[in-house]
Amino acid sequence: MKMKKINKKNLPNLLTIIRIFIVAPILIIMFLYWLLYNIGLFKPYGNIDIAFMSLILAFFVLAMILDLLDGLFARIFKSISNFGKLWDPLADKIVTTSVLIFLAATNIVPFWLVAILVFRDIIVDGVRVVMYKNNISIAANIFGKLKTLVLTLAIIFILLIYISLPSYFEKFGYVVIFNIPMIVATILSIFSGYIYLKKAKSVIF
Repeated sequence: MKMKKINKKNLPNLLTIIRIFIVAPILIIMFLYWLLYNIGLFKPYGNIDIAFMSLILAFFVLAMILDLLDGLFARIFKSISNFGKLWDPLADKIVTTSVLIFLAATNIVPFWLVAILVFRDIIVDGVRVVMYKNNISIAANIFGKLKTLVLTLAIIFILLIYISLPSYFEKFGYVVIFNIPMIVATILSIFSGYIYLKKAKSVIF
């Protein structure tokens, strides 16, 4: 029996679904990290710790590559669907938020930075879902796109630094320096969120 070919126009949606499912192995890695750490099988900055961080980085980079391909194929095949409009940005948020919470829980990224980023996304995505249900669409502003790019690079940067120079994370000064890209992403997140909500208010009300 011949396998049914994938419709090219459905390819972006398929990649979005795959990105959502990538969060499953990320969560499993996080749980195993927490379990093994709490029963004392490894210590911070050791080989096992670095191996876990490397896996998190690998899955995160894979998700971001799929995101790039998703957008590329959507433009090539002129495939823009209601599913994609809603779930494409949410897929990014699910993966990114999972990794951010893990980085905060392991004290790699300050908790307050992650709290601001997550709180902003909950509000903006909540408004986006309401607008989707009412067939209202607002294009992402340039600051939102810039925030996504900077945040993605910040996560990759800090994981790479942790993997290659783990001992430096024991020193507070270096942790602050390593988190400068994350701070920039947080500032962009607040500003872009404000612009989005301002536009949404004028459309909804």
